Amino acid sequence: METRSLLTLEDVGREEIREILDLARAFAEGRFVDSLENKTVCLAFFEASTRTAVSFELAARRSGALVISLSEKGSAIVKGESLIDTVVTLDRLGADVIVLRHQAAGAAALASRHTSAPVINAGDGCGQHPTQALLDLYTLSDALGGFEALQGRRVAI
Repeated sequence: METRSLLTLEDVGREEIREILDLARAFAEGRFVDSLENKTVCLAFFEASTRTAVSFELAARRSGALVISLSEKGSAIVKGESLIDTVVTLDRLGADVIVLRHQAAGAAALASRHTSAPVINAGDGCGQHPTQALLDLYTLSDALGGFEALQGRRVAI
């Protein structure tokens, strides 16, 4: 699978979703220890989060990454720095991946246009939260007996 940003599920095909779910299963089984060794994962959470932030931090640390956590209160954004300026700084400092949660819809897409690092959208206000959708698909596929068991089903939330 090609390394690129994950901004919305509309950009991810069925086979890629299957690959992601297979990778998630392998990760859960402990097969990716140190797969991110010598990589820097920046968790830029500018909106309150518990489950998503902790899940990303645990996953990155368990994979051997150096994790940098950045919040709105702990950054120059409180002094008026723009999201673009922050992302450009993270890029220049060598972030290998930027996980972004922001209150503005489209923030992850905007950020991805200003960095060479892949951006993972960890929720952008009323916009997208593709990682939550993937987690939901993973949970359902496990409960129903695999990815193919999801075919033709409708889920009401």
